[in-house]
Amino acid sequence: MREVYLCRLKMVEPVLAPTPMTLEVEPPGKVKMTAAIREETEKEVPEGETVEEKAEREKNETLYKGWSNFKVMSDPSLYPAARRVVGEYRDIFCDEIPKLPPRRSVKFAIDLEPGHLPPTRLPYQLSFGELDEMRRQLDDLLAKGFIRPPVSPFAVPAFFVVKKDGSLRMCIDYRAINKITIKDKYAMLRPEELLDRLHRAKIFLVLDMRQFFYQLRIRLGDEPKTAMCIRYGNYEWLVMPFGMCNPPPTSQRAIQIDDVLVYSPTVDQYEEDLRRVLGCLRKDEYYVKISKCKFFVPKVIYIGLEISDVGVRAEPKKAELVQTWPKLENKHELRVFLGLTVCNWFWRFIYKYSHVTAPLTSLLQAKVEFVCSEVCEAAFKELKEKIAELILLFIPDPTCPFDLYVDASEKEICITAALMQWDLRVNGLRVVALASRELVQAEQKYSIQEKELLAVVFGLKTFCIYVNHTTKVYSDHESLKWLGTSGGLIEGPNRVKRWAIFLNALGIVPQYIPGSKNIVADALSRRPSRTRTQKQTGEERSDEKETDRIA
Repeated sequence: MREVYLCRLKMVEPVLAPTPMTLEVEPPGKVKMTAAIREETEKEVPEGETVEEKAEREKNETLYKGWSNFKVMSDPSLYPAARRVVGEYRDIFCDEIPKLPPRRSVKFAIDLEPGHLPPTRLPYQLSFGELDEMRRQLDDLLAKGFIRPPVSPFAVPAFFVVKKDGSLRMCIDYRAINKITIKDKYAMLRPEELLDRLHRAKIFLVLDMRQFFYQLRIRLGDEPKTAMCIRYGNYEWLVMPFGMCNPPPTSQRAIQIDDVLVYSPTVDQYEEDLRRVLGCLRKDEYYVKISKCKFFVPKVIYIGLEISDVGVRAEPKKAELVQTWPKLENKHELRVFLGLTVCNWFWRFIYKYSHVTAPLTSLLQAKVEFVCSEVCEAAFKELKEKIAELILLFIPDPTCPFDLYVDASEKEICITAALMQWDLRVNGLRVVALASRELVQAEQKYSIQEKELLAVVFGLKTFCIYVNHTTKVYSDHESLKWLGTSGGLIEGPNRVKRWAIFLNALGIVPQYIPGSKNIVADALSRRPSRTRTQKQTGEERSDEKETDRIA
C-alpha cells in the first residue's frame, strides 16, 4: 500500500494516515480528500482547559512518558504538589526491586533454642500450574540474588497462597523451625495511640512498600536456617521470607509493617512531610509501589480502618463481608464469626457490644449445648445490623476536656462506657471511644447501685489515659452523686468503699442524667458539618447549657 501523507495547517511535521485515503476529483483544481485519521491526531484540548493547564499537561506527558508509572503520574486527579515531589523521587517508585537490598542496621535474625536438631521435611506436591509459577518465581528470585543454592542441614517445603489480586505468593512452611525459634518481643505499635495523633490532620498519604519482606536482609550467617526444598532443588534466602514467626517485629523496627501513613494539617506542610519521608526512604534504599499509594486524599484505608479528617470507622469492605455471613450451625462457626468481629475491631464501633453478643457468647460455654434459639438468631441479626451502620468515632482533641457516660441495668448482665467530646463541626457531643464488658457470675448478683458504680470505675480505668480532674462522669443512677459527701462512705460493702476512694483520688463525682436522654445514641447518629463555627471555650460548656448537649 502506498503511504499517503496528510499535512495540516500550522503543523510542523506531516501526519501519517494509517488507513488508505479516498480521492474524489471534482471540477478542475478542486480535490476532495476523505481519510480515517488515527485518534491521536484528532485529540482536542479538554473542555474548559486553560492555556497554563494545557502547558502543564503536555509537560507532564513529556516528562513521564518513558516511565512505567506514566499512567499514575499523568492522572489529572493527582495533586500537583504530589506529582512534583514524586517526580523528584521517581527512583524509589519502581515496578520491581532492582537488586539485592543493602545491609542496614535492621537485619532479620533467626536465633534458635539450643539442643534441637535442624528440621527436615519432604517437598509438597504442587499442581501443574503451581509448578510453572514456582519455576517462574525461582528464576526471578535467582536473577535478583534473593536466593541461592545452599549447603544447609535445614530443609522445609514451600507452597503458594492466593493474594487479593488473584496472583500467587510463595510461602514456606517454617512451622518446625518456628517451634524452636526464640521469639522476638519487640513492642508492636498500638493502633489507638496512632489514631489519637491524627487530630487536626486534613490531608493523608499512604505509601505501600514494594515487596517489603524482600527489602530486608537476613543477618549474616543465618541464611542456612531459611533453606527450603521444592521440586527444583533446595535454596536458601538472603532476604526475609514469608512464613517465619519474627518478621513482624523486624518490620516494626524498620517501618510500620509495610505501610507508611503521612498526615498533614495544610498543603504546605503536606509537601514538606512528603519530601522528608521520601528522602528517608531514598537514603536507606527502600522502594515503593506507586500503584497502591494514595496521595493527597481526605480519607484512606489503613490497618483495617477508614481514616478521615472527620473520624475513624471500620473498613466498609470488611463490614460487607459480615453481612453475607451464613447462618450459624455449630460452636466452631460461632467462634469464627465472633473472632472475625473482634479481630476487625467492629466491637470498637458498636454501642453495648457485650450486651448484643451476650446470647451468642453464652453458647460457647463447655456444658451448654449449641441450640440457636430465636434469641440467638435475633442477636446474630442485630450484630450484623450494627456493623452495617459503620459508626464514626471522633478523633479526640487532647487540649479539650472529655465527658464519660456509663450505663448498667438491673436486668442486663453488661456494663457500658462511652468517652465523648464536644465537636464544633456539629455543635454537639461526639463519641470518641466505646467500651463494654459482660459481668461475671458474682458481679451479676450486685445491686443496681453497685453495678452502676462498677460501670463508672470500669469506664475510668478503660479510658484512664484521657480522664483527669476536668472529666465529667454521667450516670442515670441518681444515688451516685452522694459519693462526694461525708455520708457516702458510711455504709456498704468494702468493694464500694474501695471504688469510692478511687473516685475521690481522681476528684470525680458522678453526675446524674436521666436515662431517657440517650445522649450516646444521639451522638452516634450525628454527622459532622463542613461549615466553620466559632471556637467554644470550656466556660461555654457549663451545666446551664446542658440542654444544648442533646441535639
